[in-house]
Amino acid sequence: IGAMLGITDNAAHVGGLVSGLILGALIAKVAPAPDNVLRRAGVLLVGIAIAYGGAAWLWHSHAYIFHAQTGQRLLIESKTDQAIAELQIAARQRPSYFPAHYDLGRAYGVKGDFAKAELELRRAIELEPQSEDAYSGLGLAYLAGKRPQQAREAFLRLLRLNPKSPDAHFGLGAVSADEQKYSEALEEYKLTAQLDPDYDGIYQDIGLMQARLELYDDAI
Repeated sequence: IGAMLGITDNAAHVGGLVSGLILGALIAKVAPAPDNVLRRAGVLLVGIAIAYGGAAWLWHSHAYIFHAQTGQRLLIESKTDQAIAELQIAARQRPSYFPAHYDLGRAYGVKGDFAKAELELRRAIELEPQSEDAYSGLGLAYLAGKRPQQAREAFLRLLRLNPKSPDAHFGLGAVSADEQKYSEALEEYKLTAQLDPDYDGIYQDIGLMQARLELYDDAI
């Protein structure tokens, strides 16, 4: 059944089989007679100790995933400081774990610490150079930190990764709007809406740019 269905944990089954064989061999070697109760209990205790040690090792080696998931949940719940603390632990335990650095960058951005947000998002891009979300987050962090040129470069790199990225066009529109280049911003926002008609807040941004250009009927 385990070979045919993906829902079965074959690793647990094989581990149980091997562990049973080892413990059975120990009992046959150390306490073959049925009345060797103490020796058999000793073998059982050894088995329990090995299982406990294995579980402790597994928890320690995968604890970074738990901390990263906890941090992500806290970030969704707007508990930013607690999220940062959990994500820092995850990043410290596994420096090469992309989600920890990416979510830590997001958390710092929410808190307004854009220097740290940029640092973490750049680290995330080093780990996964093809991550569109990381480039988008980095661009927004640069823009919020009043660094429009770096923001534009980040969004252009995202656009090279994916020419049909609505995040890239939205980001370029936001940079142009920040630079008071309202016609350019309007075109980028329109491209964003074409690529993703449900993009959050895009029609408001289009309307604002049209109002800036005194295209009031279109804005309305």
